[in-house]
Amino acid sequence: MLGRAVMIGVLALGLVGALRPEAEGHLAGTIGRIHYSSIGCGTEVSGVPGTALGDDPKKPAFVECVVQVTQIEILCQNSQGNTVANSAGINIELGASLPIDDDNIVNKKKGIASVTPIVSDDPLLDPQFCTSHTWIPIEVLATDITVTVLVKQCTDSSCGTTITTSSDKKDCVIPPGFTVENLPPIGTAYECVNGPKLHLN
Repeated sequence: MLGRAVMIGVLALGLVGALRPEAEGHLAGTIGRIHYSSIGCGTEVSGVPGTALGDDPKKPAFVECVVQVTQIEILCQNSQGNTVANSAGINIELGASLPIDDDNIVNKKKGIASVTPIVSDDPLLDPQFCTSHTWIPIEVLATDITVTVLVKQCTDSSCGTTITTSSDKKDCVIPPGFTVENLPPIGTAYECVNGPKLHLN
């Protein structure tokens, strides 16, 4: 799963597209594209530190993606060696973060970066979600998720403490027709509905 995730992370950098937050000069992020496998959180960030619109470059910033998984499909192998698909309603929180650095700045003059934290879905490969807890999970598909992207900035160069400068939230589902036995192609976008977007200090 993680190998696929790395590939998608590279693809997403070229595919993310989003409206810029209203407050220029304020470090803020907007979710652009949530994509499959594991879960890539494409985010456009404005007001990037160290750029024309940014804050103090000695205060690093990063994007944190929190994924609340509420529904999965899982494929498991039973004791006879047959595979059986199962759907399960769950409530598991997964997360990942990625620093904002020179490699993901797409417009230094305007202080804009494209950042895609990749949230691994490997923790969902758990026998408790199989039809029988003694079966072996071999594949999983998160079908219903809520994604929250937080842009955070360190208060000093050592990053001992951070402040959250913006929050963006979306409810997402995998497109119709895809299942754990008919997985979406790598890079397939989830279908998402916008949630609350907050600019914080």
